[in-house]
Amino acid sequence: MIYWLIALCILLFAMGYLFSKQNVFSPVTITAAIWIVCLSLFLLLHHDLPPLSGRFFGSLALWISTLSIGSFCVQSFRMSNTSTRDANIHVRNIFLLISTICYPFLFIWAKQALAVGDTGNWALDLRMAAIGQSALGDDTYGGLNIILWNITYTVELIYFTKKTWWRTALPALYVLSFGFLTMSKIMFLSFFVMTLCILFFNKKIQIKHIAIGFIFLLTIMVSLQSIRHRNSLETEDQKEDFLVLYALSSMSAFDTLEPCSSNHWGENAFRIYYAITYKLGLSEIKPINPLLDFIDKPIVTNTYTGMYPFFKDFGKIGVGIFGLILGILFGFFFRKAQKGSIYCMIIYAYLSQAILMQYAADSIFTGLANFVKYMIIASLLFIPAKFTIKKAEIQNTPS
Repeated sequence: MIYWLIALCILLFAMGYLFSKQNVFSPVTITAAIWIVCLSLFLLLHHDLPPLSGRFFGSLALWISTLSIGSFCVQSFRMSNTSTRDANIHVRNIFLLISTICYPFLFIWAKQALAVGDTGNWALDLRMAAIGQSALGDDTYGGLNIILWNITYTVELIYFTKKTWWRTALPALYVLSFGFLTMSKIMFLSFFVMTLCILFFNKKIQIKHIAIGFIFLLTIMVSLQSIRHRNSLETEDQKEDFLVLYALSSMSAFDTLEPCSSNHWGENAFRIYYAITYKLGLSEIKPINPLLDFIDKPIVTNTYTGMYPFFKDFGKIGVGIFGLILGILFGFFFRKAQKGSIYCMIIYAYLSQAILMQYAADSIFTGLANFVKYMIIASLLFIPAKFTIKKAEIQNTPS
């Protein structure tokens, strides 16, 4: 079955590549590529994981197929050339200023995290604090400033010039500092994928540069893992174990799930509803923790692929329906970005890393609140310039 699934992914990869005018960052192309890699590694790497079940293969085939159908359908619609409205330079300046003001607070938090850390490993102390498992409290570190840094970096990368290189370098520093001080491999992955996506859309890089970028990224991720666990990962066996943990564990973990086994209807897929009603005091049901519980067997992990919330809540039907919905969402922003929308390019750069991360976990419906905030804050960049100029003139008018 695994060979048939790999063959399906190869077919969809080719279709996605051609249908998107040879853009390797199309939703179908990314989806097919990541599952080709994961399934192939499951066959090639030495590991003690049990064989994947027919239930997993059936769910994954349904997921990939419906996501691809949704994306292809939207991309096939006739869309007029989107107005290439530029981001408002005044708002860009404000975003950059606020990002810079927020930056020192990251180091204040890191200092506090190290002060209360008790693991004996400074890197692990930072990581435990970042995920809310230290004396600093249960809340994970983050907030609107992280979203702002990412948006500011993305838009400045789009408008990068050699003369104003610092406008891109500063928010890049903020994002990478956050990734390092929280010991977050996912943050580095997101940063690199978003960067490569923007550069590829703007025809600044080619496929070979993408391959080099991912090799460099893998080196960084292995290094972070080594620092966090004081393990050099120098031997081939250790590096292979790293790949087994981060590339294969989610697939095996999915096989431990029971369909339709959530305690409350749609508590994973519609987490935002439970979060809002609980916050407003309209419900006593607490929203699920986005950091899922760890399991010990068949491997220690807390990631269960991007199908998890939909399979857990609604079974295979949920996998198919939400795969179609996400395919439509991804396809819409991708197509609009291809047509020249700067706003949609910013949003799709964010979505591209979510599409890539589907092999591990869902980050759209589970983190829907952050996605909505991302879209709202990014939209502020496109306030008409006339409006901001008039406001400035009013403020400068003598009374």
